[in-house]
Amino acid sequence: MKTWKHLVSGLLALTLLASLAGSALAAAGKLQIGTGGVVVMDKVMLTPGQEYKAENENIPGYIVYEGPSGKTYNYVPVEMVADYLDIPSGWSEKRNSVVLGPTSEGLRYQVLTDEDKSIVDAPVLGMKVGPFTEIDPKTVDTSEGPAWTFEDETVAETWTGFSTGRRMSTIGGRHLLLTVTNNGDTPVICTASRACMINGYEGGLSNVRIQPGQTLTRAFEIDEDVDRIHNEFVASVSPETVQRINVTVSFKRYK
Repeated sequence: MKTWKHLVSGLLALTLLASLAGSALAAAGKLQIGTGGVVVMDKVMLTPGQEYKAENENIPGYIVYEGPSGKTYNYVPVEMVADYLDIPSGWSEKRNSVVLGPTSEGLRYQVLTDEDKSIVDAPVLGMKVGPFTEIDPKTVDTSEGPAWTFEDETVAETWTGFSTGRRMSTIGGRHLLLTVTNNGDTPVICTASRACMINGYEGGLSNVRIQPGQTLTRAFEIDEDVDRIHNEFVASVSPETVQRINVTVSFKRYK
């Protein structure tokens, strides 16, 4: 926690330094663009000589500040740390401040609620969120059996809903197969999304209604270049109205 606190303090200081006039900055010390790489918690964020891409623009990966004493300090873009923490970032005109994380000013996670769900009766293929794309289940080769089983005909009877998921890599296979059977007498909603590292969910995949007695099968493909930050897949089944539900869920990964 202490390391992150110091890092974020350095990021905010960089914003202040960048706003200073050239003569004042020169009197205080010297700034120059660094050419080395950046590694955060053993994850390579930037290779030596590489620029960092933020909102489709290439920007310096880090800046070196040399103080009057000759000691040097390294500063990296706020966007890089926000990307690593999987939180939004931006600028607050009201506070005249760099903002990291969700706030009451609009920098917030998308939290899925009943009010903003767009419910359909069949999955919309081709929709994508993070490294996960919904595909036709018929295209998944299941002949060799699952490479990994997360749920194996798990039966859940609940008022609050059932969820399952995992941080995903491509080791063992790039395809996820989710099967949900509605054993009850009221419709349920099957939601799939990407969970943010700290809180909330990133929408983008369809929310599908399952009628009583029906079975829904959904398939998702994992990007080959999936990273360890944006790779948490989560699926849930919840009642469409306030009712007790009974569902059977299978969730497996295939090649």
